Amino acid sequence: MITLIGEQFAYPVVSPRLRANVGSILTILGDPRQEVIDREPAVMPVVDFGFEIAKYPVTNAQYWYFVDDGGYTTKWDRVWSEEGWKWRDKKQWQQPRYWDDVRFNQPNQPVVGVSWYEAEAYASWLSEVTSKSYRLPTEEEWEKAARDPNGGNYPWGDWEEGYANTREAGIDRPSAVGLFPKGVAHCGAHDMAGNVWEWTNSWYDEDKEFAVCGGSWYDELNGSHVLNSSWSSPHDWDNYLGVRLVRVPHFSGS
Repeated sequence: MITLIGEQFAYPVVSPRLRANVGSILTILGDPRQEVIDREPAVMPVVDFGFEIAKYPVTNAQYWYFVDDGGYTTKWDRVWSEEGWKWRDKKQWQQPRYWDDVRFNQPNQPVVGVSWYEAEAYASWLSEVTSKSYRLPTEEEWEKAARDPNGGNYPWGDWEEGYANTREAGIDRPSAVGLFPKGVAHCGAHDMAGNVWEWTNSWYDEDKEFAVCGGSWYDELNGSHVLNSSWSSPHDWDNYLGVRLVRVPHFSGS
């Protein structure tokens, strides 16, 4: 029930599991949020730092455009790094590893099961088909976008229950993007704490692993601290590893 307090409506507390169920219902009905299913992500400016960061992690619906356009075939081998294409050949990747798993493949869920090589190729493909400049964020850029301007440990400030999809939420899978609006970062980006770890373009350990940021549904709340990062090898993938892009100004030659 919605009650009126003073001149404002007070909405009932919604449990994390109910939020996740709402995401599943939206999949059945058709998620009306175009920015969740359109090919190009909605982006939020990170003031004073010269780049824009995607409002949400890349969704399955958005990554589908890459797969459907032959992103894993020789049609688009030019957007893959040499080493990435070697891994694609070696492992016979044709799509993300959880693409056919109903626990992870709702259109409005963040795409998971993609390696750094695939994330890089996806960003290069999107740049080419849109004539805009998309890429993975550096670890520094990611932190600038996620950080609470008042110095809190999480994008919204101090930890609050029900603000993010971490292990404490008990959802046990990635939730549809954007279902925890109280946890939004100051720049307007959602899900920068919990849901899925996000690949960055920064090396973590002497050209062996890349930094990943944000924590995930699988990890406890400490993993989603804005200054906490982890690492993965560029060929690694898992059901808690996802992607978020940044867009930077593209200047043509004069």
